[in-house]
Amino acid sequence: MNIDLENAISHGEEQRRKRYQKNNEYARARSNIAKETDALFYLVECPLTE
Repeated sequence: MNIDLENAISHGEEQRRKRYQKNNEYARARSNIAKETDALFYLVECPLTE
């Protein structure tokens, strides 16, 4: 195979992997923030009973 073509394919695969990792980290961060926000919302909304 042509060495330039191999390098282009490797570079494309690496870029795709980096995008996947970045998107995965972003989605995980948004999910964590949503969970924390929900927990705070329910703590504020629940009346204290004694």
